[in-house]
Amino acid sequence: MLTNETTYLEELKNGSHEAFTYFYRSYADLLYNFVLMHTRSALLTEEVVQDTFIKIWDNRRFLRTDKSFKSFLFTISKNRIIDEFRRQINQVNFEEYIAFTGNETEEGSDTDALLLYEEFLEKLERAKEELPQQQRLIFEMSREQGLKNREIAERLSISEQTVKNQLSGAMKKLKDKLKDFNVLFVFFI
Repeated sequence: MLTNETTYLEELKNGSHEAFTYFYRSYADLLYNFVLMHTRSALLTEEVVQDTFIKIWDNRRFLRTDKSFKSFLFTISKNRIIDEFRRQINQVNFEEYIAFTGNETEEGSDTDALLLYEEFLEKLERAKEELPQQQRLIFEMSREQGLKNREIAERLSISEQTVKNQLSGAMKKLKDKLKDFNVLFVFFI
């Protein structure tokens, strides 16, 4: 039977499900409360907590027994919260578009703006389909999932410069394809 946290960390590094369960039971509720305090969304909180523990499991061999597991766990979740907020900021939002254009004050213009917005999203999807597969994947990971170039490079096993080049190429092609929607495209970049 494992007796202390350092021993559990060593066991977890070696792939012990028992050790993983120990850490989950010890910290999941505490982590849930921490994340909920920042996100104010039960659904997002559950996702962040799950992602945090998945990341712990996936990177267990790199755990350090000389460092605080709790601090490491909370740092991962804090970074995941920040990533989620970045993703939300980068996401095209119709209400923000309406406020930006000032269309909410003109009678009937909400419908026109909604139609324009839907047309933009449809054309954006079609334009993305024309991108080379890797370029499209990098664009979606960056702009829709909110990942940093470094994270994309690591996930795709390519250089960060390749990510930058592919993203730049995708943006140029999409901007050209969506030139009739420059105002909306600005919200997306």
